[in-house]
Amino acid sequence: MKSLSAEQLLLVWEQVHGFSLLHKTLLLLEMLQPESEQTDIAELSIGDRDTRLLRFRNSIFGSSLHNTINCPECSSKMEWDMDLQDFIVHPSANHQALPEHELFVDDFKVRFRLPNSRDILWILSKKGEELKSYSLLEQCVLDIKQAKGKKKINSIPERVIDALGEKIQELDPAADIRMNITCPSCGFQWQATFDIMSYLWAEIDNWAHKTLQEVYILASSFGWSEKDILNMDASRRQYYIEMIRS
Repeated sequence: MKSLSAEQLLLVWEQVHGFSLLHKTLLLLEMLQPESEQTDIAELSIGDRDTRLLRFRNSIFGSSLHNTINCPECSSKMEWDMDLQDFIVHPSANHQALPEHELFVDDFKVRFRLPNSRDILWILSKKGEELKSYSLLEQCVLDIKQAKGKKKINSIPERVIDALGEKIQELDPAADIRMNITCPSCGFQWQATFDIMSYLWAEIDNWAHKTLQEVYILASSFGWSEKDILNMDASRRQYYIEMIRS
């Protein structure tokens, strides 16, 4: 994975203004893709895509993640830190790189692939009444066979659909990162989903505004160009700003 300079990351941030969360994530990952790697980012499994985002986040902001959430039971605000490394699933730990997979349930044989961003874009393009509970799985199923012949997903038993969903989760665990949370105030326990896309872009937005403020302060005080300021290490920029304010 390529790294981005402060100047390049600001350029991406500007380019994706007004884009949907998923569209700007795909654009970011395309820019991070090494020239030697010819991959359609939209066709990466959700877990593979999010693992790349986690690694990129680690490279620019470090491994510590600060979280805040309100308890759904008593509304108390909770804050805690996590280590991003705990969420990164290494490729050798699963089989998500395979183009397709098979699942056998009773006398059903299901051939399928893992969900990707293109499937999510398709889901988002549909109106509510056009979507069914199995719409995403329907996109990923390549073939369903039973002793009686081929089947469609809307005609197979619920147990087969459930088994398929569980198998996809097993093969692509990074696609659905969940945290077990206990409220220290009331003791209520629940699971919360960690969405790296939302988390990362919120951080990038905050970083971009802070960085542009630093550029303004240093350019106004010393007459330096934006390019020269952005090429400085962040800690050096902060040191100069502290000197100005003192």
